[in-house]
Amino acid sequence: MRKTLLHIMAVVLIGLTSTGTLNARTSGDDDDYKTKTYDVGTISSIDANGLFSVVYEQTSGATEVAVKTKDKVFECLEVKNDDGMLVLKLNLKEGKSYSLSPIEVKVRTKHLTYVELSGSGSFTCEKGIKTESLKIRSSGAGSVEIKDISAKNSIEIMTSGAGKVNLDGAKAKDLNVEMNGAGKVEVQGIESKTATAIIRGAGKITLGGKTGNATYKLNGVGVIDAESLKADNVRSDRAGIGSIRY
Repeated sequence: MRKTLLHIMAVVLIGLTSTGTLNARTSGDDDDYKTKTYDVGTISSIDANGLFSVVYEQTSGATEVAVKTKDKVFECLEVKNDDGMLVLKLNLKEGKSYSLSPIEVKVRTKHLTYVELSGSGSFTCEKGIKTESLKIRSSGAGSVEIKDISAKNSIEIMTSGAGKVNLDGAKAKDLNVEMNGAGKVEVQGIESKTATAIIRGAGKITLGGKTGNATYKLNGVGVIDAESLKADNVRSDRAGIGSIRY
């Protein structure tokens, strides 16, 4: 199953070409794994397309990006700053067979406003994020795990595919979760003025915490479970055989 998934990812990523070159430093690691650190300048968003395991930490200092993987993977790896966005992708040649190893990426930035994850990779943050607003987009079969987000304005989550998003602690003026597909999103520790959950498909959204005005919309066979979310006012709209619980 894993070999099949890796082959699919190789096919999906065919045709991507490099548009930028950055300074990189290489250090030896155990076995044939190596770590490269990249000087990318200031970034406030991340786009990871492929088998990337991104570990994020907010810092008050300069941006830091370090990639650990097998030496051969660096030959087709692209790391660049595209107008403030850290882009991580693999440039794979058509017709060539690849056996790709996991790619570990450690990222430290002062600000983070946008995360996009596609493929079967992951994004994790265990030490919290403070920001004006944060938008998370996930497509494919990847996973997003973030602990403690504090946003002055909004937190937006948009998913498609069969991936998972888990937020433990979400403070914002507005919280919006929109799902297309069969994924799973769970947001606990909500403190917001508004909370909106929308499902089109067969996915599941689970919400817990406190909000002022809650809006739930479901079209399909999915589930919105908001029994643990205390709301002052609730509006719900359901079409299909799915369920909304609050």
